[in-house]
Amino acid sequence: MLEQWRPYHQQVLANVESAITNPPEFSQSNKQREFILNQMPNGLVQDMLRNSAWDALKQSGISSNMHIETVSLLSTLYRLQALSIEATLSRLGDIFYTRESVRKEHLLETLYLMRNLLLELIAQEAFMIMHYQNAINDIDKLLAE
Repeated sequence: MLEQWRPYHQQVLANVESAITNPPEFSQSNKQREFILNQMPNGLVQDMLRNSAWDALKQSGISSNMHIETVSLLSTLYRLQALSIEATLSRLGDIFYTRESVRKEHLLETLYLMRNLLLELIAQEAFMIMHYQNAINDIDKLLAE
């Protein structure tokens, strides 16, 4: 899912950066909110990250046959997923529902906040993709033994 999200979030980031470069003027706050939301044509996320595979693995008993380093890595990754990506998505969502974000004098500040959080989100996605792939490789090696 992260591999699907990353290009979309990069496009949203490009939209926001373009809006920062050429910010529009609005006389009505509802137009500003609509403009901000339109920077994300498909919304912020289209699906939820899940822990079901990890939960099933822990309950199956298979994890007792895995290298402790792999179990520790997976545990850490799922915790990082919650503390980083999910938290950043939540902070991005919070921006859209504050009164300050729709005040015309705050448009650039709102766009800068969005840009910074999107940069963080994209970096988190890349980090998680790399580490999930490493964990998958470790599990594949274990299963081949």
